[in-house]
Amino acid sequence: MHKDQFSENDSKISFKVFYSRKKRPYTNAEGAVIQEDRYGTSQPFRFGEDGYNNRALNNLPYHRLHAAHVDLLKKECLANVHFCVAKLHALPVE
Repeated sequence: MHKDQFSENDSKISFKVFYSRKKRPYTNAEGAVIQEDRYGTSQPFRFGEDGYNNRALNNLPYHRLHAAHVDLLKKECLANVHFCVAKLHALPVE
């Protein structure tokens, strides 16, 4: 299904359902079905003093915009001082 077929309300609902803290089944290498929380690790903007997570800094605004999560885009990216400072520091100087 194409993203244009979802309303903004549908995308918010699917976002909440996907990211809820519900345990979901998966099959491990031995073939056993296990119920686990299948979240990935957190994606901080900075790694230590000099390292920046360019993947998170570049992809977060893109995915928020294309998923029609404008409120989250504003809150997590455009109006977030920590995000903006990390983004500016991570940019190369030309």
